[in-house]
Amino acid sequence: MARSNASTRNPVTHWLTALPILARPEARSLLLVGFGGGVAIEVVPPSIERIDVVELEPEVIAANRLVANGRWRDPLSDPRVHVHLNDARSALSLAASRFDVIVSQPSHPWAGGAAHLYTREFFELVRSRLAANGAFLQWIGLAFVDEALFRSLLATLLDVFPHVRVYAPPPYGSILFLASAEPFDMEHSVARALAANPEPFGELGIRVPEDVTADLLLDEAAVVELARSAPLNQDGHNRLASRSDRLGDRALVKTIDDLLAPIDPLVRALPQGSDPFDIVRRLSGARAERVAKALSDPVQRAVGEAIAGIDDGKRERPRRRLEEALRLDPRNQEARAAMLRLSVGAIAGGANPEQIVSPPLSDEERALADGWATRARDPRALAAGELDARLAAVAPRHPLGPDAMRLRVQGRLASGDPGLAKDADLLANDYFGHRSDPSSILLLAETAAAVGDPATVLERLSELIDALDPRRASSRAFAYRARDLARATAADDPELSWMRAAVLRRLGVTVARGAPRNAGAGKR
Repeated sequence: MARSNASTRNPVTHWLTALPILARPEARSLLLVGFGGGVAIEVVPPSIERIDVVELEPEVIAANRLVANGRWRDPLSDPRVHVHLNDARSALSLAASRFDVIVSQPSHPWAGGAAHLYTREFFELVRSRLAANGAFLQWIGLAFVDEALFRSLLATLLDVFPHVRVYAPPPYGSILFLASAEPFDMEHSVARALAANPEPFGELGIRVPEDVTADLLLDEAAVVELARSAPLNQDGHNRLASRSDRLGDRALVKTIDDLLAPIDPLVRALPQGSDPFDIVRRLSGARAERVAKALSDPVQRAVGEAIAGIDDGKRERPRRRLEEALRLDPRNQEARAAMLRLSVGAIAGGANPEQIVSPPLSDEERALADGWATRARDPRALAAGELDARLAAVAPRHPLGPDAMRLRVQGRLASGDPGLAKDADLLANDYFGHRSDPSSILLLAETAAAVGDPATVLERLSELIDALDPRRASSRAFAYRARDLARATAADDPELSWMRAAVLRRLGVTVARGAPRNAGAGKR
């Protein structure tokens, strides 16, 4: 079955072209090094007038043409796309024009045809083919670098481009280096790009500047700090080619936050005008807590710490912090929403929400309180007209917006109606499709199960496992729920059977480390 919005898949790959265009909204031409599956150019705003692709292997293009009719969107049918079968360095050397954006997504740094695309000499060639104010984006997987190689790659880029930033959109495991000869002003350029092309960026889940800010790993100052004294990666001494395939446990996949923490740009200063709570909600674990603790306003700091704690499965300390915030500002919308969310169980059991937060309740607060109580009595009633309309009226960016949408999706799933199940899948993918928190991923797996798409169920559960931290009680609870869903997923096809077995095996490891089955289940 076709997915409701296939752009919710492979989000990092879609960001390969989106991020430099967000940085340079005036860009009109784009060069992609390495076609791969073509996903990187599935969603390119119409402001880009020409897309050139350099691909070394003709069979890659042939394979993409074979599956074109079964794709969500065939990038090779885009009239802007021009494919060149050539080595990237040769193609750049022979190019007759300069490009506003160049994106490089070579494969493994030790592989033939790719190893020489991570060196200073290649970056110099890229810079020579960039137009004035052009932007270069370089991809690499975190499994391919340890701290020394990461610093070396930063130093190499910085030796060629004076302005370098690093982003890590979810699912985490890849990083994107954004480089240019000219300064970045992401605070304003992202807003301009979104205003000019809201629909294509919206397809990628990029609707507000915070969608980009939350994925900033290193700003320019942090890059300079980490790159200091690191050796360059050069053709004559290609450190990535010789070492990146045998890093093992030293790879940065699990330890990138340890490197980031002392120089986290979101701790140093959030961009002016950013919604701090929106940023904290998009982060997770230690980073969310770091950013919250750095907020200067005492009410914001208390609420931010509470939001981070709730997402980490904690209850008592977040409640105390919210009580402090509400004593100072009883009408604080974020604090009230978080306190109500923390009290879902009590509200579902009949507690008066006006005894949890001071009256009067807003329309949004009343709708959520009624929704939580209804879900406890009869979740099928959530899809009824009057309550569903009230939940639909809660704005997506309201602090209770995600909670309202979850209730709408859950009501449709509980109805048992195939038409409403399909509607639930559409709603969930549009709202949660690009989120990386376990609760959202599990909900997407559940809606895929409801519409009879076992392949997507298993793919989503694999994503969920990557997002879990076995040390958290909430993660272990998600693992139990995911295991039940995987066991119930039909897998008659041999490939699906293999996927299902792999998912269950990985979930078994998480559950084996776990807490009791009734451990807290994180976000609602």
